Amino acid sequence: MRLKQKSIVAIALLTTLALLGLVFVQFHLLRNAVQVKEQAFRENVQDALNKIVDKLETGEAVGKVFSIALDAERPPHRGLLKIQAMAVADTVIEVDSLPHNKDVLLLRPPLKVEGGKITYTLPVRQQVSLRIFDALGREDTVLVNATQPAGTYTVVIDSSRYNTGEYFYKFTADGSATVLRFKDGAAGGALPGELALEKREEMVWRVLNRLAPAHRDPLATRLAPATLDSIIAFQLNENGIALDYAYGVLTAPDSLSLATPAHYRKDLLASPFKSRLFPHDLFTPRSDLVLYFPEQRSYLLQQAGAPLAATVILMAIIVFCFVFTLRTVFRQQRFTTQVTDFINNMTHEFKTPIATIALASEALQKPEMAQQPERLQRYSRIIHDENRRMRHQVDKILQMAILEEGDFELQLAPVAVNKIVAQAVENIALQVESRQGRIECRLEAEPDVIAADAVHLANIVHNLLENANKYSPAAPRLRVATHNQEGGVLLEIADQGIGIPPEDQKMVFEKYYRVHTGNRHDVKGFGLGLSYVKLMVAAHGGRVSLESEYQKGTAVKIFLPFKQAYKSSAAV
Repeated sequence: MRLKQKSIVAIALLTTLALLGLVFVQFHLLRNAVQVKEQAFRENVQDALNKIVDKLETGEAVGKVFSIALDAERPPHRGLLKIQAMAVADTVIEVDSLPHNKDVLLLRPPLKVEGGKITYTLPVRQQVSLRIFDALGREDTVLVNATQPAGTYTVVIDSSRYNTGEYFYKFTADGSATVLRFKDGAAGGALPGELALEKREEMVWRVLNRLAPAHRDPLATRLAPATLDSIIAFQLNENGIALDYAYGVLTAPDSLSLATPAHYRKDLLASPFKSRLFPHDLFTPRSDLVLYFPEQRSYLLQQAGAPLAATVILMAIIVFCFVFTLRTVFRQQRFTTQVTDFINNMTHEFKTPIATIALASEALQKPEMAQQPERLQRYSRIIHDENRRMRHQVDKILQMAILEEGDFELQLAPVAVNKIVAQAVENIALQVESRQGRIECRLEAEPDVIAADAVHLANIVHNLLENANKYSPAAPRLRVATHNQEGGVLLEIADQGIGIPPEDQKMVFEKYYRVHTGNRHDVKGFGLGLSYVKLMVAAHGGRVSLESEYQKGTAVKIFLPFKQAYKSSAAV
């Protein structure tokens, strides 16, 4: 069953529309996936920003509370009693014993911190807890959490880990607690776990007064760049955001301070990632912490990289297969048309000699032919010539089949190209001159000897000359030339005939393909000549090209190398 051209075009059009629709849907889904990743990234960054701001405010409040609590523990007397609540020497924290007085609350931290060792003494068996933490939530390590008998205990820690930043050592034993404060590796005070009720009330009021807007310190003194950068890096890492970042403090819509790195100032001003600093400062000017990620776009693409790459690859495969299938369908449809035309041409080519043989055979069967030897000889010669003509056509078709399968061998030998061309020109000259035409021959290749099969090379030249003469409507003007190019000989055969339309030029070397000549039937052929030329030139390691202008002529150029890599019985 042969599909009609309209059916093939309709199927191809519908399939193309379906494929375009599929590509559009996939593109839409990919864009949505990237948008979802971007939205999740925004929410993650905003969550990290909120936590950073909360840690900054919490850290400031803890520092104020701790300093106020220490102030509350100092005796209010006129210096009658001298208390050293915290003596710091070589990072050792201890408490000096002083005589008890009812107006003095003595602070006796039960810990001794020296270098990387923490020592404490238990007078009786107790439940003990010892942990190190910071006010920003970056560190919370439990060193001891057990019931221990009376005695002296030592816990070894990595002191270098706690040399930067503010850390608290909390020691709890049977309900009583003590907190030691270290800032940048230096002791900064001690806070008991229990305070009298009046002391607590006093401390609360003092904390509130210290945190009141009227007593606020300038923003520059409240944000240490090193601490701020450390908190941002820690929180982004906690939220799984492993990207380079820039940060700054936005004090007005177009005013930025603490921009780090400074060259991202414009990007920080336009960044959507911002959160208010110290949000509980109700009566102070608003300031925002701003983040910017230079590699955000590439990061989001990497997040969606696997499905994106898989989709692109699969769609590329589908598109390739679709294009290849369409191309194959149209080529097969064209090939079917060519085969049909070939069968029609072959029928016409065989019809005339068959009819001639039939008429001659009938004439020979007549009784009177025995008495007419001249007519008998004439009809016998006609039958012989037409039979040879048919056999030549059949051999030509079989030869092309053998050549396409590659089941042949070239008989390579030194061949003079100019000599082969000159003989072919001499053979075709009579046909050209009979049509009042002429051949211009310029054989300038020197040297012209190549390794080739003389028979096939002669057939190549003969086919090209025959085509040039055949497709020149009247008074053919043919030009044949040879000259040297690097590594070989260039043969050019040109005519001033009907030419080849641009749309047909790429297909004239295909088997069975013939350029349509409308309703003209005076030019016969099977469409095998140029196909044979291409196969044989390739077998000799050369190349063939065609230049043509419709209604003005055609030029075929063949390059044949001096040495070629053809191997006998190799497929072409």
